[in-house]
Amino acid sequence: MVQATGVGQSTMTPRFAGGGSVEAYLAWQGDESGKSIRVALSTDNGASWSPSANVASELFFDQTSSAGWVQGFPSLAVDHSSWGGSEGNIYLVYVARSAGDTADIAFQRSTDGGRTFTSPVLLNSRPGGDRTQWVPWVTVDNDTGRVHVSYYDGSADL
Repeated sequence: MVQATGVGQSTMTPRFAGGGSVEAYLAWQGDESGKSIRVALSTDNGASWSPSANVASELFFDQTSSAGWVQGFPSLAVDHSSWGGSEGNIYLVYVARSAGDTADIAFQRSTDGGRTFTSPVLLNSRPGGDRTQWVPWVTVDNDTGRVHVSYYDGSADL
């Protein structure tokens, strides 16, 4: 069992590789300060887990007028499609701290079963220059392999 201590214990996102694989993935808001995203891998359907890895640091946690209390809860998706060689990719989104505004949506991808992730890419239209974005969600279309990300956006208040 993965021991998640600190703020993020109730914000875990489990996903299974599917397609007969015994791999499972878990993402959560980690460490005692709550300002990181951690990911762990299981190669036996969740019976045991690898040591967790810190994927992202310095997440945003602050009170904002448009969104209330913003947390960096992650969303995780596994590509189960057989389209374009992306099968097995893992996608991660979360709220990230930004300069100049309150929070942006960060996206990272793993092509090696969650062992490493790309550098974060901010997805909202004006990172650092707009209002708060929060509650991100990621999913993959199993027919096309297309990745879809949704989130709340306070920019309409501008």
